[in-house]
Amino acid sequence: MYWKDVGISQIIHPNGNYPLNTKLLPKCKVKNYGTLDEFNIMVKCSIPEINYLQEKTISYIPPDWEEIIVFDESITVTSGSHYAYFRTITERDLNPNNDLAVSSYRGGILDVGAIKIVSPSGVILIDSNIPYPVSGKVKNYGDYPSSFWTYFKIYKNNLLVYIDSNYNNVLPDTEVTLSFIPYFCTDTGNFTTILKTALSGDINPANDSIVDSFRVISLTPGWHKMPNVSGATTPIKNGGALASLGDKVYALLVIIQET
Repeated sequence: MYWKDVGISQIIHPNGNYPLNTKLLPKCKVKNYGTLDEFNIMVKCSIPEINYLQEKTISYIPPDWEEIIVFDESITVTSGSHYAYFRTITERDLNPNNDLAVSSYRGGILDVGAIKIVSPSGVILIDSNIPYPVSGKVKNYGDYPSSFWTYFKIYKNNLLVYIDSNYNNVLPDTEVTLSFIPYFCTDTGNFTTILKTALSGDINPANDSIVDSFRVISLTPGWHKMPNVSGATTPIKNGGALASLGDKVYALLVIIQET
């Protein structure tokens, strides 16, 4: 079967969102969809807004082959939305529908940051059986939806005792609360917490991380008033109490017998 068809199969750059002032070389993929060997295929890239026009020639491309074309002159991404046009020119091409491809790209700000360590904080009781929740808030200050890693670390005396990470996509001007693997408090003392975001191209590393601290204590022997039991619907009336030891809860009752 005879078929003559060469076209643009993908625009690699410029395409999508970029930090301002990014320098890049326009790049695309050209494919021979036909059944014949093709020679001297002209490929053009134009960005009219910045008067950019470059040409490359593919000297030979066999059937069902894809070639990456990188143009020689770079562009600098500026603010706002822009369009780039890529075109192949093949003599007696039978499918002009894939000869032209258009991409849109945009220059803007990439900036995400950590804004609050929610938990652990303050003073907490040591309990090796019940994990303590770990969470923090991050914000996207930039112009684009951004996918990035956030790390939560806990140190004691400069020794790393906990680390976890979370990968999320956050919309512009949006705060989200991230939950990490719970932390088992197996030691008492003072601890340092660090919440840190990591986004390639972030223009403001000063807001990427925040530092906080918490203290873990153990109760001395004796009676201590504890927080209310979560989910309890029936109050403990006069003459009764609840006591806990490890992972067990005991009911204490005082019986007054009249004589």
